[in-house]
Amino acid sequence: MAKVSTTRSQHQPRPGRDAHLARIREQIMASRAQPLGADEQRDLQRIRQQRKLARDLYWELAKRWGSLALVRLGAAEQTYLDTLDTLLDHDGLSDPVARRAVGESGDPKFQALHAQLVEVGHRSEMAASQAGLLVEEMSLSDLAAARARTRRPEIAAVYDDLLRNSRNHLRALFRQMQRFEGEYVPQSLSLSDFEAIVWTQPEPC
Repeated sequence: MAKVSTTRSQHQPRPGRDAHLARIREQIMASRAQPLGADEQRDLQRIRQQRKLARDLYWELAKRWGSLALVRLGAAEQTYLDTLDTLLDHDGLSDPVARRAVGESGDPKFQALHAQLVEVGHRSEMAASQAGLLVEEMSLSDLAAARARTRRPEIAAVYDDLLRNSRNHLRALFRQMQRFEGEYVPQSLSLSDFEAIVWTQPEPC
């Protein structure tokens, strides 16, 4: 499979995410709750599980390697988890990760994936970046599909932000790979789609 080289420089992400998402949460709570389709309900709950997996992974690997970059990625995920929680609460949906500790999931597939990614990420700091890249690639595919299935503008707005967030995280993690002059083989995205993200500037989100 084709590999991505890591020789070009990247830019720092833009600030303002927390305030932006706080405004989105206010808009969600001010909107009128409407019935959701079965796909929309499943998607919201799955994305909530997925973002918790990403947050937990970043936090655990940050402890392992003392990485401020991973701490920041985990903090961003927490903000989006709060936004997804607002959506679930607003629409009366159960939270699949309520009261779950870091590293715990109510879904065996997510639990197994978490364990696998932590194992990979503990091998080296480069491998920690690779584990994060795998999560963000998977997220981009799932978010795009969920975005296409929703009819609710407030849900679509959150998914759009999450897509920008995942693309930014892909860029940040790839930038971490540059420190080690490593290579990465995209797993969920095509090589052209992956490079179209990582070689562009971060997006405001």
